[in-house]
Amino acid sequence: MKGVTLFNLNGSPDKWTTIKAYPGATPTITTTGSGINILSSSYVRIEGLDIEGNRENITLEYALQEKDNLNNPLTNSNGIAVNAWKNAEGVGGTNPHHIVITGNTIRNFPGGGIAFSNSDYITVEKNIVSGNAWYSAHGNQGITSLHSFNFDNNTTDYRMIFRDNIVYDNQSLVPWKAGGTDKITEGHGIMLDTTEITRDNLAYTGKALIANNITYNNGGGGIEVFKATNVDIINNTAYQNGRVLTGAGEIGVLYSENVRAYNNILYASDNQNANSIKYATNVTFDRNLVYNSNLFQASDNLNATGLQNLLGQDPLFVDADKKNFALKPESVAIDGGSNAFNSITKKTPQDGDGNGSIVIDIGAYEAPRSSSKTPEIQVLNGTVNIIDGNTAINFGETLVGEALSKTFTIKNTGIAVLNLSNLQLPDGFSLVGTLPTSVAVNASTTISVALNPTTSGSYSGSFSLNNNDINESPFDFAISGTVRPAPVPEIQVLNGTNSNDTFIIQRGDGNYSITNFGGVGTSSNPSAAVVAKIDTLQFIGTELTARNLQLTQNGNNLEVSFGNVANTKVTLQNFKLENLDNLAASTARSAIGNIIFDGEASVSKSFDVIAANSTQTYISTANTVTFLNDLNNNISGFYSSNDVINGQGGNDTINGSGGDDLLRGGNGNDLLIGGQGNDTLVGGIGADSFLYDTNSIFNSTVVGIDTIADFNRSSGDKIVLDKTTFTAITSVVGTGFSNASDFQISSLGALSNAVIVYDRMTGQLLYNQNGSAAGFGSGGQFAQLTGAPNVTASDFIIQA
Repeated sequence: MKGVTLFNLNGSPDKWTTIKAYPGATPTITTTGSGINILSSSYVRIEGLDIEGNRENITLEYALQEKDNLNNPLTNSNGIAVNAWKNAEGVGGTNPHHIVITGNTIRNFPGGGIAFSNSDYITVEKNIVSGNAWYSAHGNQGITSLHSFNFDNNTTDYRMIFRDNIVYDNQSLVPWKAGGTDKITEGHGIMLDTTEITRDNLAYTGKALIANNITYNNGGGGIEVFKATNVDIINNTAYQNGRVLTGAGEIGVLYSENVRAYNNILYASDNQNANSIKYATNVTFDRNLVYNSNLFQASDNLNATGLQNLLGQDPLFVDADKKNFALKPESVAIDGGSNAFNSITKKTPQDGDGNGSIVIDIGAYEAPRSSSKTPEIQVLNGTVNIIDGNTAINFGETLVGEALSKTFTIKNTGIAVLNLSNLQLPDGFSLVGTLPTSVAVNASTTISVALNPTTSGSYSGSFSLNNNDINESPFDFAISGTVRPAPVPEIQVLNGTNSNDTFIIQRGDGNYSITNFGGVGTSSNPSAAVVAKIDTLQFIGTELTARNLQLTQNGNNLEVSFGNVANTKVTLQNFKLENLDNLAASTARSAIGNIIFDGEASVSKSFDVIAANSTQTYISTANTVTFLNDLNNNISGFYSSNDVINGQGGNDTINGSGGDDLLRGGNGNDLLIGGQGNDTLVGGIGADSFLYDTNSIFNSTVVGIDTIADFNRSSGDKIVLDKTTFTAITSVVGTGFSNASDFQISSLGALSNAVIVYDRMTGQLLYNQNGSAAGFGSGGQFAQLTGAPNVTASDFIIQA
């Protein structure tokens, strides 16, 4: 049959238009077009209908062929669509308001299941919405509200309500035409879409509630809030959504503000986000249960405290495979929520764990009151909950003769005494003290375990504790630790013998001092007498590589160490930096040199030291590690070469040219220029500058994304931007931005109106070439500041 259309049918608060089945009848509206269209009407109620579309008779191949035909009813029809009717000139009826869609089954429409646009005071509740949105190019969802309007200025009550719905298997398989790309971007379960403003570009003053819904197996997010304000997402169960949009997460909040997500279960698909917060402000996720993913963000404020989400704990559904998302009696979600929203959701807590503390459950279902008296074990490592059979605890490292212990807290959260017995530990671990035999109701005790073997090595195995919790006995989890040999004296003094000595240094061996060490010298072809006395340092251990090598001239002595590697240093007494080198093999001899790095069997040309008086302007060897002298060097690397260039004590200018380079300024006030490629820039000690100037208009392929590893504004570090490259900058040459609109600290990214945007949350530095227009234009990210340090406009220098 054909669908139903209501046009310009406006009722009143005491006179609603209702479409529902005749009492006792159970008709199904089956249509090849849309089910029900409500155009420019108000005070309308759609209740208890079964509405089925024609999606199962359409193929994806046909839908893709028709993706540019937005008026084809076979691919674009909706289950229930509510909108304001307008003619081609934009003239037409009023915006819909006071619409209730309740108790319906809406399935298999190629377009959206329930879709609102330009509406206010809408309620969608107790519907089953499935199998929709597959084939439309309009970018549809299972349930959605697009844009809004202000029927009045009521800021207290919820004016958009989505509650008690079951929404599943809705997905988008055809690119959204208005998106302008061939990418799939839609197909969410429930979505608020650009409701923060009306079609007249006025701020929407209403609030939205998304509560007690079950969303599962949708192509996009289970619940998606996009460009919306004042939204509460309460007591929903979202299970393994993101079947098509794998980064969507179970609940997504994007470009929105004032969003609260409480008491929700977020059961993620494998290796996917549990939630997503992007370019949003004042967003809080609290008292939620997150499982099957460690990709979860509790707030847009990364420093937020006091949020009590349960992470990594299985909600224990009765039978998720059969889509029974009720909670088993032992679920940690029972009594795990916050009662702050009970008056809003109209849910009544039932004391599902039977312990007398009546608290709302997490998720869409409230478990019935439990009358059985059983214990419930919970084990904590500090404040972190340990999951039975699914947690690994690393004790860390210790030395032979030095015990390393951890104390675990055992809680009884049940309503009967918890009995403990038969603790089993792997070799190398032992119980400190005695094992408690019982834990009273709502009480806790502690168990201390020590790693204290007499032999060095790695130790691991299972912590296993028998108890009378019927679901978690034995309670077991993996523990491990490493024991290293007792340390040698703090400084070991070694003497060379003038006859090709090799000193083997292992990571963590401590500090060595070597006298009479024979260096290669400054000649590229040393004499036989010199070769006969060349000594070698052989380093063994992870990160003891040429790229990580650090050489520091300290008075008359040379210190040899490695970045971020502790307790591994060699001091060569009365030895100059320029005399240390590795030389490549020649036709007359094999390679010779002073250092063999981890993983190498013999000397290789892995690093180069320039002479103390050298003023060369290019490094000598491509794709190698170069150490400069203490002069004020002005030196460049090679194009298409991944160079490592290490400054020493001068005020150096170091240009990486092409390739993915690592540039270290060392001491002094240095200028680092990454050049083409994704470079790593380490200023070191002093007031350092990081220059971005390609002598041409910005090109992301040429500029790359550099990592500035140690930007420190208190040391006087600066980021220098050349206007030849960053052509959209209108500020005059000098320190800072004379035009304040050129720079903004913001998480809005491409939505910012500024030209240079620094994201304080992520440390990303962005060039927004087209300002307020969509996207970055010809710009994009060009730097990543490690640690996301504080950066202000005065930390930049603009040059012509």
